[in-house]
Amino acid sequence: MTEAGIRLNVGQRLTVSVVLQVGGMTDAITVSAAAGLLNTANAERGNVIDNRQVVQLPLNGRQFVQLAQLTDGIAIPPGGTRGAALGQTGSLPRVYGQRSGHNIYLLDGVKVTDEFFNNLVVSPSIDAIQEFKIQKTMYPAEFGGKASALINVVTKSGSNALRGSALEFVRSDKFDARNYFDDPAQPVPPLKQHQFGANLGGPIVRNRSFFFLSYEGSHQRPWSRRASCGRRLSELTAPPC
Repeated sequence: MTEAGIRLNVGQRLTVSVVLQVGGMTDAITVSAAAGLLNTANAERGNVIDNRQVVQLPLNGRQFVQLAQLTDGIAIPPGGTRGAALGQTGSLPRVYGQRSGHNIYLLDGVKVTDEFFNNLVVSPSIDAIQEFKIQKTMYPAEFGGKASALINVVTKSGSNALRGSALEFVRSDKFDARNYFDDPAQPVPPLKQHQFGANLGGPIVRNRSFFFLSYEGSHQRPWSRRASCGRRLSELTAPPC
């Protein structure tokens, strides 16, 4: 007997009941449906963000946690301080009204949560993520310790084929339009931002061992070198008071 179309996502337990019946050797039964399977193993509420969404949706800054807003009950407030919003170093998702600093982050089964500031310590490159799951409520007790969600990230792995990619994203004031409220007599505010990287995966021992490497860097310079040099020169040549 053959069953197809059963999809198992990260952090999901699935029970499939199989009933065998006496039949002829040439009989075949094919069952297909578009609706998802009902989770009867536990009362967990969660959503999986698959590889297609991770790779193809545009992200300003390329931070995967921004994709959490594709699911219900998620808001990403601006980063604050420890005394304000517990979002100490950046904008982290707030799940069902819980504080942003009360999430747990796992990367390939390893906890990457800063216990002092409650932040995400390691944020992998978008191109290195296979999928991730936001387990919002009633996740297993083995992941306890925080009051909010569990965000479980799985990275890509190599295969028998050697495959790689390179990326370069550029933002510059040369491509920007003037803001509606900007002074038309002033130039467009300067901005130079580059995000670059590369990914490579392949076999170490065919059909047995594989590797996957990912690198991503960022360079941002929100000022104009020419304007800065001109200001410094004028300060040096200005007459004393």
